[in-house]
Amino acid sequence: MTKDAAWYRNYRANQSAPARERRLGRERERDKRRAGTPERQATAARYRASPKGKAARERKLEEERRKRAERNARPEVMAAKAAKRAESAQRAKEQRRRYRQRPEVKAKSNEAKRRHRQTATKKAARRRAQARTVLKDVLLKFDVFDTQPNCYLCGTPIYTLLGADIDHVRPRSRGGVDIRENMRLAHPVCNVVKSNRCLHELIGLPGHPLGACKLAIAGLIEILPEWCCCDADGDNGDERLTLS
Repeated sequence: MTKDAAWYRNYRANQSAPARERRLGRERERDKRRAGTPERQATAARYRASPKGKAARERKLEEERRKRAERNARPEVMAAKAAKRAESAQRAKEQRRRYRQRPEVKAKSNEAKRRHRQTATKKAARRRAQARTVLKDVLLKFDVFDTQPNCYLCGTPIYTLLGADIDHVRPRSRGGVDIRENMRLAHPVCNVVKSNRCLHELIGLPGHPLGACKLAIAGLIEILPEWCCCDADGDNGDERLTLS
């Protein structure tokens, strides 16, 4: 009967403890004999470092690679490897399933799902609100542009809605509300310069043409007195309203 590697593995696995110790002792003695004396070890090291020894080692490695490739190409070996991979995948899947069934893991997973749903709901609501705001802003610009084609601060024409901003006559930070009567079209630069100032505070504003438009600003104050948050002398009419 031919004794292959599987037979030897089975034989060694089923050996008794004394027999295994005797076999290991024989293998240790064999390794000592192969190692030899220090002089023999030095000679073997010089041979392995020489070109001839390196070439021999390369030939041996090439032969081992060829035999391994031939062995792996056999149908029974390929089938065994495929079965082993499938078994390993099934075992990993079962381990993951058992891990997910643990109470602490299920509680943590449910909490993460709940937070994810809340975040997704908030993001969706924010996107819908932004879309409604953009649509409302566009429609409001068209509505205001039909009746007011000029910048209400500097009085110069607004030629396109892309170059216009919706400005609050009374700033929202000082009590202004989002209603049609409190909104006007303005150039972006004029809107930035006005910031959250009241109309009285724009008169004499240095460093910008709005400061020189006293007549225009005074006319606005006469037309829109209820939307001015300051008195005529520039004092704040509402003690609770502060700049932000």
